[in-house]
Amino acid sequence: MEKKEFLIPVFDGEDYAMWKKRITMFMKMKKCDIVLTREKATTDEPIWDEYDLKAINIIYSSISNKQLEFVREEMTAYGITRKLDGIYLKESTALQIVCRNRLEKMRLNNYSETASFFNDFEKSMNELKAAGAQISEKEKLNYMLNTLPESYSYIGDLIDTLKVEDQTADYVKNKIKIAETKNQNDHLGRRSNAFVTTKGNCYKCGKTGHFTRECHDGGQTAQSGGTWRGSTRGRSNRRGRRGNFNRVNYRQQPGVTEHRANLCGIVRTPYLIHGRHVF
Repeated sequence: MEKKEFLIPVFDGEDYAMWKKRITMFMKMKKCDIVLTREKATTDEPIWDEYDLKAINIIYSSISNKQLEFVREEMTAYGITRKLDGIYLKESTALQIVCRNRLEKMRLNNYSETASFFNDFEKSMNELKAAGAQISEKEKLNYMLNTLPESYSYIGDLIDTLKVEDQTADYVKNKIKIAETKNQNDHLGRRSNAFVTTKGNCYKCGKTGHFTRECHDGGQTAQSGGTWRGSTRGRSNRRGRRGNFNRVNYRQQPGVTEHRANLCGIVRTPYLIHGRHVF
């Protein structure tokens, strides 16, 4: 089975220090990294040229055409490396100032994803180091704390409670990740509650979440303001009339032929109440 080679990202002018570290480790695996450190000496074995050719091909395969234009005149791997170092690893006070200004203006709130923020932060730190600046862990921590919004200010208070060796930028990163996860979970919880379907509207108390038949409120109906007596008006009226017969003085008129009326299947007999026939 054929072994697959490691893939090295193509260098296009960004993050040269990281690219050089990768290319150097790859050449160590290929046992040809020595040609990156010095020119060929007269005492070197003939295999040096083979190592040099291998290293040149590895570099050519891992740089863009634009970068190749800068080094096309160089004939050795060492010469190519020195050329790129002179372009991208030149110590510059002006470049350090630019990198520091970028770090000071960086804010976590300007990023939609913390992963992108962490990448840009580390990239700026590497560029600052490549420009010749010596960055301590304490200074890196201060830059990281400076990017935090007011809602994350408690992380700075936590830093003061730690041992000096534990006060690192990585600690701040972990706290940011934890806070982000918590915020995402809270947001999902609020969305779930917002989409809970209400059970129904009660016409007795006017509240939502239950139906009229399930209401235990002794109040008035939401629509008419009267006491609820039934689910249909016709039925409640009929029951009301029958109930009133028990509370008034009436007498059945003698000689009145029983009148049968089929009203909803109920046989009714006429009664005289206060001189009026009522069915």
